[in-house]
Amino acid sequence: MNIGLVYNNNIKVQTHGGGYTIQQDLLNNIEKIKDNNISLTLITLKELASDYLDHNKSKFTKIIPLKRNIFDRFRESLIRNFNFISERSSYKSKLDKICLSNNLDIVIFLDDIHTIYTNFPFVTIVYDVDHIKYPFFPEYSKNNKWYKRENNYQNHLKKASAIISGTDYGISQISKYYGIPENKLYKIPHPSLNYDLTKNFNIDDNYIDTLGLKKNKFLFYPAQFWAHKNHNSLISLGLRLKEKFKDSIKIVLSGSDKGNLNFIKEQIKVNNLDDIIHYIGFISRDQLFTLYKNCLALTYVSYGGPENLPPLEAFSLGCPVIATKNEGSVEQLEDGAILINPNNSDELMRAIMKLQDEKFRSDLILKGKKVSEKKSIDKFMESLKMLVLDLGRYIETWKKVF
Repeated sequence: MNIGLVYNNNIKVQTHGGGYTIQQDLLNNIEKIKDNNISLTLITLKELASDYLDHNKSKFTKIIPLKRNIFDRFRESLIRNFNFISERSSYKSKLDKICLSNNLDIVIFLDDIHTIYTNFPFVTIVYDVDHIKYPFFPEYSKNNKWYKRENNYQNHLKKASAIISGTDYGISQISKYYGIPENKLYKIPHPSLNYDLTKNFNIDDNYIDTLGLKKNKFLFYPAQFWAHKNHNSLISLGLRLKEKFKDSIKIVLSGSDKGNLNFIKEQIKVNNLDDIIHYIGFISRDQLFTLYKNCLALTYVSYGGPENLPPLEAFSLGCPVIATKNEGSVEQLEDGAILINPNNSDELMRAIMKLQDEKFRSDLILKGKKVSEKKSIDKFMESLKMLVLDLGRYIETWKKVF
């Protein structure tokens, strides 16, 4: 079976968040689904870094750029949105032509919901339907983004041959909002990589010294500054920490500005929390992992879900996790995290006080690692491979007939 992998991110760009990291990790490990019966062709929408190509081209039979001009996009939009095509039309999209000329059987979209038009069977991954649950956040509502996103979901999901979600709750949401039949929905939990810190990453404990931090004396929240990430809840927590611990426990925020950073900075200043809450910008993965290894806990207070990457990263690295309690996190994180209402500073403070007990903290770290081990990249790839082979039974029928 010949599989085409569509990837829509630029590996040279390092200002993306967790969704980008998941996609890159999947791409870096995709060769695990290869065997004598499966070959992989990478189809890229954006330029890949030359050093990535040098180290990874052996994974793929071919690496093919997919270049669409404004006319291609307009024509595909008409077809997708208005069924502006006849059954007798011979029109083929750029992706269709690549699939045909390279004898591909099926396409896997490694990133989220796509606007690309194709008649080929494809598998897609749904990370969330948060625009349905929280349509009022500006990242979904501003400049008609909600309508564009919803239109993409409607078209992409109904045409998909298979849809992957990481939780039963995620599957139920897709089924509820989009009426997708059960036979198209596959539960494959998003993977937690078991990081080999001695080989792959440079953990530099001196880095926290340069930030003026002390080991286990700060809370860490790595998240892009979207409104739904709920950084604002940490303002009230900061006030409680200042009252209880003076300035001995701090809060460290990292991530790129997605429209809400200035508001959070203003709240920090107005509440005189500059000595408690520190924004350190977008950081490298080495720096990210150094902070996980040295913080008191990850405080993941986002509204988003049903799955999130930072708690899984924290689990793998032995970092305690405090996270928003919702249907998705209960399923994803199990008993490996302290689950709280992020807008209740009393609950947040109680969680922090529990982590002052070394035995409780050690037990929680152990539980997190056990949850992480159940969600390995190997298990994800094996499940993906079985999904593709399952679809292959259908593909064989028309290959033989036509």
